[in-house]
Amino acid sequence: MGRLPTTSTNRQANDMIADGFGPGFNGPLVLAVQAPTAADKAAEAKLVTALEQVDGVASAAAAPIKEGQTVGVVSVVPATSPQSAATSDLIHHLRVKVIPPAEQGTSMKVYVGGVTASNDDLASVLMGKLPLFVLVIAAIGFLLLTVAFRSLLIPAVGAAAGHRHHRRSRRPLRRSLGGCLPAGPVHHHSRRPRRRQAISPGAF
Repeated sequence: MGRLPTTSTNRQANDMIADGFGPGFNGPLVLAVQAPTAADKAAEAKLVTALEQVDGVASAAAAPIKEGQTVGVVSVVPATSPQSAATSDLIHHLRVKVIPPAEQGTSMKVYVGGVTASNDDLASVLMGKLPLFVLVIAAIGFLLLTVAFRSLLIPAVGAAAGHRHHRRSRRPLRRSLGGCLPAGPVHHHSRRPRRRQAISPGAF
């Protein structure tokens, strides 16, 4: 939303909510809690209390679990915006440091979700696959060259020639010209015109 123009109603509503309730109110984390027993429901309440004490959490609240239900929802509002790196660090911190201790000794299972967490996970996956993506693009380019020239050797030779040309282009100009330039200054010598000798008539 922050990238939208200020004239957009979505941007205006987003900024108004952020100013009134905090930057993280627009992107809360949704924790799905599986609590099949009464002890698990009590553990959920303790988890909410622990979440409220975590740095970077503005608020945490659990929706009431109806009688007979085994799944609950906890809403966690970060103190920072959804696009902030601090929010990404908070998601990792909850998954690694906060939730596992709360699950120990119980059958409760907690999963961090929501739009903000999903976008963060997607960004992490894309960054992890980026080297493979670059490799695939390079392989496709080599394949297209191979099909165009109908040879595996020509694309390889072209790549090698391009590499050699790049190395040669970095040499000094005098060396690239094979030393054909003179090493010192060029002296121009004036030539005097020769006198014509008179031809005697007896020469013929």
